[in-house]
Amino acid sequence: MTLNECRLPALLLAALLGGCASRLPPVKVEPPSPTDLANREVLDYQQKLQDFSPAEREQELRRLSSATATPANSLSLALLLARSRSSADLAQAQALLDAVQRKPDAQPYQPLARLLSSLIAGLRSEQRKQEEQQGEQKKLEEQLERQGQQLRDSLKKNEQQNERLDALRGQLDALNLKLEALKAIERSLPSRPAPASNGVKP
Repeated sequence: MTLNECRLPALLLAALLGGCASRLPPVKVEPPSPTDLANREVLDYQQKLQDFSPAEREQELRRLSSATATPANSLSLALLLARSRSSADLAQAQALLDAVQRKPDAQPYQPLARLLSSLIAGLRSEQRKQEEQQGEQKKLEEQLERQGQQLRDSLKKNEQQNERLDALRGQLDALNLKLEALKAIERSLPSRPAPASNGVKP
């Protein structure tokens, strides 16, 4: 038996077995939903933002501010504004997200817009609390400063009054010395005879 003759039955057997094998139905891959695509787009943009330098963020802010207000641009601009964490920028970001939630054609972006709007609302609430606490702390510091100034003024006034009191004591001591001197002079004078009761001079 030659080599070719040995291979032939093996090949026939393989072909026969291959034909008998059941074929699996092809797996059906669903295309991503519009919401899924929108989420990916916004999350990719957020990832890209993290690598931007301050100058690039400023340039991107100008670009998005002048671009057409599509839902994707609005969400991108909101993400960019939220990074600054300033009150005005957070308010503007939330307004953009609220506008996306109201647009019927922005439906794929609305779940993410709701989530981001909720997060920004929480940030703004925390920011307001911090500002109120800082305001209260500033008021307390000003009140303490006023009370400290009043105390310093009161101490200075007391010091001035003590100085005046010391001066008055000095004057009183001087007057007492003069009075004692006058009494001493009076005692040293010869005593005068008592006047006559009938009016006749002695």
